[in-house]
Amino acid sequence: MKADVFDPRALREAFGAFPTAVTVITASDPADRPVGFAANSFTSVSLDPPLLLVCVAKTARDYPAMTAAEHFAINILSETQKDVSIKFARPLEDRFA
Repeated sequence: MKADVFDPRALREAFGAFPTAVTVITASDPADRPVGFAANSFTSVSLDPPLLLVCVAKTARDYPAMTAAEHFAINILSETQKDVSIKFARPLEDRFA
């Protein structure tokens, strides 16, 4: 990601405000269908270049789509979104329904 696409200061503040929590990582598979999973292993690695670490098990159903995706999103959940974290933590066919 190029620095002209994001604000480095905003990224630093976002990383600094995230001690630990549950996230939902989402992307699109090669057929442009949404895929995603719940993760609590989200860690900032570097601001320059902007790097973060998300751990995905090689045995995960969405592993091929997640590792092939050009883009992904980190959705940081609030404590009121427990239902979302449970939905994305379970092996449902369509977590986006």
